[in-house]
Amino acid sequence: MSEHSIRDVGKSPRPEGEAAPREPLVDRLRRLPPGVVLLTIAAVLSLGFLLIQLASRTASVEVLTSAALVAGLIYVGVAAACGRATWRLGKAGRMWPALFFAFLGGCAAIGAALAFAGALVLFLALGF
Repeated sequence: MSEHSIRDVGKSPRPEGEAAPREPLVDRLRRLPPGVVLLTIAAVLSLGFLLIQLASRTASVEVLTSAALVAGLIYVGVAAACGRATWRLGKAGRMWPALFFAFLGGCAAIGAALAFAGALVLFLALGF
């Protein structure tokens, strides 16, 4: 016989006002796709490297230009991934997450445009 008695049929395993137990953070992080983790790490590191080079007084024009180009390329990848996620979530009917990813992708596209514009200004104005 099972571990539940006949009197337990139809009863919830939890008290009525109690929410479902939350999944631990480690388990939620393990379910993240590797592409998301890679793009996140790359975006943070490229922006950090660009900001460090901008703050440095000894950085050469070539290093600044290449840092801006790398940051721009990575943020184009982030914008493309967010666009794909927006499309997928929109087709599934999950509008709020789709709106969040659309906003995040738009911010990444603006960041990519700013990085490419900075690289172009460095390349044209200061010369190689």
